[in-house]
Amino acid sequence: MYLTVASIVDCLQLTFASTTHVTTTAFRFDPTTASDVWCKLEAYLTRLGGTVLIAIICFADIDQYLSTSYHNQLRQISTFTLAQYRIIIIFVEKINHVKRSYLYPIVLIHLYI
Repeated sequence: MYLTVASIVDCLQLTFASTTHVTTTAFRFDPTTASDVWCKLEAYLTRLGGTVLIAIICFADIDQYLSTSYHNQLRQISTFTLAQYRIIIIFVEKINHVKRSYLYPIVLIHLYI
């Protein structure tokens, strides 16, 4: 479950990041210089994808440890439903984390200029 979601996030991140490079190379048009929104959105989604991938890989390692443990109590913690809840929690927490650390300072700078 974790690695499937990580693969999807990675593909979306690569697709989104490559669109800027393709339009710059093929059409000689850089959307990041033409639009502040696109520039901030690209940086936000790139950072979000990276932090989500790191968290998902860490949770996949923890889940593998739990599912291969000799202790029955630890094996019971590793279920498919709990993995789904953990992935949702990862996305919500990382969206809030990246939003706080990246977007708010940019908004505040533009308000005072």
